[in-house]
Parts: sequence; C-alpha cells; structure tokens
Amino acid sequence: MQESRRTLTLALALSLSVLVCVGVQASIAFDALNYKLKPPNCSMAQIEERLKKNPNDSGALCDRAQAFLTAGECELAVADYGSVIKHNPRMAAAYIGRSRANEMIGNHGAALLDINAAIKIGDKSCLADALLHKIAVLSALNRGLDCPAIFEQLINSKDLGVGPADRANLLQQRSELYLRMKKPELAIKDTETCLLARPTSLTCYLNQGKAYAQLKQPQKELAAYCRGIKLDNGKLRLSYRRVISELYVARAKLYESMGKSSLAKADLLKARAEESDVYQDVYSPTK
Repeated sequence: MQESRRTLTLALALSLSVLVCVGVQASIAFDALNYKLKPPNCSMAQIEERLKKNPNDSGALCDRAQAFLTAGECELAVADYGSVIKHNPRMAAAYIGRSRANEMIGNHGAALLDINAAIKIGDKSCLADALLHKIAVLSALNRGLDCPAIFEQLINSKDLGVGPADRANLLQQRSELYLRMKKPELAIKDTETCLLARPTSLTCYLNQGKAYAQLKQPQKELAAYCRGIKLDNGKLRLSYRRVISELYVARAKLYESMGKSSLAKADLLKARAEESDVYQDVYSPTK
C-alpha cells in the first residue's frame, strides 16, 4: 500500500510540474541554486532501484523527498530528508528541503531550526536559497523585524549567485516589508533603488504611493500612482494588469479624499474594467 502511494505521488508530482513552479517555488530563482523545488527528472522505479542498491543513497532519497514535497506529501518528504541528514549531516540542501516541508505543514519552529542549520553549514551553492527561505519562515512566525538584515545580506552578496534581477526583486519585497513595519522612508528608498534597475516596475510605484500615504504627503502619493498608471499601454501581462487595477483603486481613494469625486469614479471604472479583463483571461478559453 505504501509503495502504491509513493508511485502515485511521484506520478502526480511529475504531472503537476508547471503548477509546482508557479505555486511552490520561491519567487526569486537564484543562479546558485542547484537543487530547485521541482519534480526529479527520473521515475519512481528508477529511484527505488537506486535505493535497492544503496538504501542510504543521499541523492536518491533527496529525489524521492523532492517528489513528495512537490506533490504536497510533506510528512513523507520530512522522513526522507531526515534519513539523508542522519547519514549526511553536512548536506545543506536536505535541511532546506526539510525546512520547506515543515513550513508547508505549519511546523514553523522546526522549519526555522532546519534553515538555521543549513545557513550554518555555509554551502554557497544553496546559501542564497536558504537565506530567502528563512525570510519566509520568519514572516510566518510574525518576526518581520528580523528580516531586513537578511535582505541586506542577500542584496549585498557577491558570490552567492544573486543577480541584478534578483536584487531588484529583493528590494521590491523589502519595500513591502517596510510598509508593513510602518517605515515609509525606508520603503521609498528601496523603491527608488529598484526603479533605477527596473524603471517599469508597477509594484514599486504602488509601494511608493503607499509609503507617501503613510507620510501624509498626498501630492507625492498621487505622482507615484500616476507614474505607474502612465505605463499602462493596454498590452500588459496578466500579473501587471492586476497591479494596474490596484493603482487605479489607490488613486481613486486618494482623489475621493481630495474631493475629486468625478476623477475617483473614473478610476474605479477603469479598475473594474481591468479586473474584468483579467477574469476573462483566466477563465475564458483561448480562442
């Protein structure tokens, strides 16, 4: 029965590879990460054959754990990663994998212990991934105050495989964290730095506007929203159009507070049109 379950689990993992990449893998894909969260490029039969030859084969156990993790069988993944760690306690990727599995089932404390162990090992091939995952674990534990220093370490790293696109993503994410921490000046600084590298980042303009809202500077808030909306050429990808809709809603609220009801209504209509288009793109069949 257990064998059948494992075979079915791997088949499911392999068939859901696209969903896994979208829904499970971290939003930042570091160049240094050599053990990404995706189904292994082998069948369960091949994995089991390797394990018959050597039950302690760390690579085979990690492949099976990876298949379990991508299919949502987190308890089985925890068990296999644990076996790897027992026989190879210096394998940082196994600690990262077990941390992810524990995080997915809500064992945040265990996830933090494992990710700290991975970071302590210091394997540069996966250290950036470990640091990024630690941010997620700390956020789940409501310890956002501990995250800015980790962001800084990643942003300023030189030999961990963090590229220019990664740094822009990190700056954008940290600006959102600073907004939650009610530190708008720092959020603005990060958005400005990010925009130097990515001048068309709609999310940065949205975050910048929110930061100026916290500072009660409506004219600068309005300017930020307008700069973002100006980038709308009607041909934006789905994810960007969602942000455009948010920009219109944010500007509408600001116009309303300024007593400019007609402009607010116009923006709300545009936001609803964007939301309708997004809905059709998601749920209507492609012609």
